[in-house]
Amino acid sequence: MESIYLQGSEDVQRAGGAMREAAHTISNVSSNLQVVLEANQRFLDDWLLRFERVLELDRSERKP
Repeated sequence: MESIYLQGSEDVQRAGGAMREAAHTISNVSSNLQVVLEANQRFLDDWLLRFERVLELDRSERKP
């Protein structure tokens, strides 16, 4: 069996490897972003709950 050399095939192989690495990086960034967004959502939910409690206390103190 004869082998055929395709000119530029190494470049294509390197480009494929670079694309695979880039996809892996994008996947990692996406996962990290999801974790950060979930933590931010919990923080904002907690902050909003505390703020609502303060408003309720303020309203109850103002009632005659």
